[in-house]
Amino acid sequence: ALAASWYKKAAEAGNADAMFNLAFAYSEGKGVNTDLWLAASWYEKAAKVGHVNAMFNLGLAYSAGNGVEKNDRVATTWLRKAATAGHADATCRLARAYREGSGVKQNLPLAVSWFRKAAKMGHGGAMYNLASAYSEGSGVKSDLPIAISWYEKAAEAGCTEAMLSLALVFGEGKGVERDVVVATCWYTKAAEAGCIEAMSYLALAYKKGEGVKKSMSLAVHWHRKAAEAGHIEDMVHLALAFKKGEGVHKDTSLAACWYRRAEEGGFTSELFKAWSEDNGVDKDVRPAVFWYKEPAEAGNADGMYNLAFAYSTGEGLEQDFSLAALWYEKAADAGHIDAMFSIACALGEGKGRESNVSLAASWYEKAAEEGHVEAMFNVALAYGNGEGVEKDFDVAAYWYDQAAQADHSDAMFNLALAYQNGEGVEEDVYLASSWFEKAAESGHIEAMFNLALAYEKGKGVDKDLHLAACWHEQAAEAGHMEAMFNLA
Repeated sequence: ALAASWYKKAAEAGNADAMFNLAFAYSEGKGVNTDLWLAASWYEKAAKVGHVNAMFNLGLAYSAGNGVEKNDRVATTWLRKAATAGHADATCRLARAYREGSGVKQNLPLAVSWFRKAAKMGHGGAMYNLASAYSEGSGVKSDLPIAISWYEKAAEAGCTEAMLSLALVFGEGKGVERDVVVATCWYTKAAEAGCIEAMSYLALAYKKGEGVKKSMSLAVHWHRKAAEAGHIEDMVHLALAFKKGEGVHKDTSLAACWYRRAEEGGFTSELFKAWSEDNGVDKDVRPAVFWYKEPAEAGNADGMYNLAFAYSTGEGLEQDFSLAALWYEKAADAGHIDAMFSIACALGEGKGRESNVSLAASWYEKAAEEGHVEAMFNVALAYGNGEGVEKDFDVAAYWYDQAAQADHSDAMFNLALAYQNGEGVEEDVYLASSWFEKAAESGHIEAMFNLALAYEKGKGVDKDLHLAACWHEQAAEAGHMEAMFNLA
């Protein structure tokens, strides 16, 4: 805070470095509250008196719309000023602008020219982009030897994309003699530098013994690294390793867990079928049976839940609500919280089980007590309506409050109604309005309308017709018929 204060005094006295430092402080919230508008304002003042880094940062601000209205043309103007003054990052950014036609007319040869200037300044990203231009013949005549030369320079400068490109070039023999050892060397460097795609390639190289000595444990190591970084296919490879005990201790529960993560990331049954043909798995096997049945039958709660979910959705095997309910109940009995909620839903809806609202309420309450937010709301509804339990507004209000504290918008709204009507809690129009507002801000349409009425009548809030109109308008825009009528 003291530094920012001195920067401000020096900046106001015309010191360009101080202007830049003050702008940076505002942009990062260092010693002052973050204020992107003030940051952009001081960057502009510094840029106008010739501060090159300020020119670059101002260009970035206009490019992203940070503290100023987004304007690619103005962004490019400032990037060009910084680039002309020898700023390497700005030079590379300007090259990209010409390549993409952002703020200027697209001009690929000019893009190559600016990439070359930045590359000669030692900019790794520019070296990589220049290499790609030569590789693809984009803005310059295709020349693979020159492309490879620039890829190597970019890789040596630490550019992971260039490392990966070199690995692919040597692995495929594109413009050079194929050399899997050199390819794997570059995959290793890229992977160690954090390139997820390289991790995936390296795992397969260790699995097949291509360019390195075959090692299932190292294959699993790199599959795990890529999987933990979010690479879906590596999640499946890792799942298979745990299922078969290849390179790692066999653990069908962990196998199921990793496959479930892959499914949640978009790995479908069709993708599994295509993947299985390349990985020694029977292409006709149902994915859910392959991954979940063994841990489920061994009593693993996650395995039971995943198998139940597969039966419920028909993803990976034939849909069967009865079997879904059976496995949900087994998982719930084993303490799986989501399964408790799911079996409660099945019992409440009569889906795969004969309808039993009393037993449903019991499972909702168990899940709620374990922290399941949607179950908290459902058990509150049960007590509020006397469905499966004796009607009890006090208990209903308690669970509405628990769910509302966990940001459940319907619970916030119902808790507001409870305070408004004095059901289960002492009537309190101020708390009612407070919860209406929280629910409205989270997008609850009926809460928007009720909050509008509160401001209109001054009920629990200071009367404010402007705010009332604002909330009526938001409710109307969200489709609330009565709000539309009130605005007409």
